[in-house]
Amino acid sequence: MSIPMRRPELPAGVWQNAGLLFDKGFSEWPVDARARGEAIGKHLNSVANVGVPGIYKAAHRRWLAMTHADPNVENWFGGIDGRLFIGLGDAHVLETQVMRQGIHGMPMIPGSALKGLARAYAEQYGVTREEADILFGSQATSEDAMEAGYLIFHDAWWISWKDRKRPYVRDIVTVHAVEYYRRAGDSDIPIDMESPNPNHQLAVQGGFHFAIEGAPAWAGFGMTILRQALCDNGIGAKVAAGYGYFIDDEHESHQWQRKAAQAAEALALRSRQARERAIEADIEALSNSEDPLVRLRGLLTRHKGVARLSQAEKDTLNAAVNAAASALTEGEGEPERTAEFLLQAEEAYKLSLNSAKRRKKLAALRKRLRGAT
Repeated sequence: MSIPMRRPELPAGVWQNAGLLFDKGFSEWPVDARARGEAIGKHLNSVANVGVPGIYKAAHRRWLAMTHADPNVENWFGGIDGRLFIGLGDAHVLETQVMRQGIHGMPMIPGSALKGLARAYAEQYGVTREEADILFGSQATSEDAMEAGYLIFHDAWWISWKDRKRPYVRDIVTVHAVEYYRRAGDSDIPIDMESPNPNHQLAVQGGFHFAIEGAPAWAGFGMTILRQALCDNGIGAKVAAGYGYFIDDEHESHQWQRKAAQAAEALALRSRQARERAIEADIEALSNSEDPLVRLRGLLTRHKGVARLSQAEKDTLNAAVNAAASALTEGEGEPERTAEFLLQAEEAYKLSLNSAKRRKKLAALRKRLRGAT
């Protein structure tokens, strides 16, 4: 006999989100304890067979690119030495749980947990309380005395590691001397005559991408502490039994660093192409505008924060200035607007040209505009 668990409108076929399958895919709850254990085991096998969804891969590629391109972010890629239990103590009807990202259903390690682990390890090995407060934030009980730390510990993203391409794996934790633990140790001694009680659990395999943000030297120091803490002390549940420890594999980490560099390059290319398209659109609108000065001012507002421009962007900005100058000189002379335009044009040339070329361009532009007035 069993109790229906899944709503009938939910599909029984292939699931792409392992977290959703874990929460909503268990179809029936057997009344018999042995049958229930077998059913849970089969269900966890189904969860473990779900691969990484494409939407997660795309999201992580973007995160890779952003963190790699930011000089204030220190990255580390670490592999799980065996398996990891994270979030095991959280409530769940199947009596097992994994900390997951809600959208993708993939395992994650909260930044708050990483921060606490790093702080405990730092204080264990000689970092003073005052220094720890600077790095990780104060632990004062008074709100007035609370201060945020200078390091930001981002949530860790799951990554594949060597031949471990799927995030979840079914594990079995077998409890011996069940009655002894059930009575919280009130009996005399545990005995070996009791039958062991196997419990099906969902564990995590593979690796994680860790990122710490802050001043470069401090972020690097914080990552050194975190890396050593993960390798020496582990994280999550059952570390005393060998779960939750990480390894630092130079070859595998190098592979992920290479992927991060490629992702950052692709993101920079897309951003540059988007800026070029925006400038080209502004130029097209500028040529049709009755007020070129206003259009040029809008163009500069949009693109002024760009630190480096490609040659195409330089050319299009220069064309924008010339187009605006042509439109202005074709009308009646307006000394005040001409002077304002020169200031705007100089801002444009600051973006796109070096100082010598800028002076030469501006000299020609001034001569041209004076002739119009």
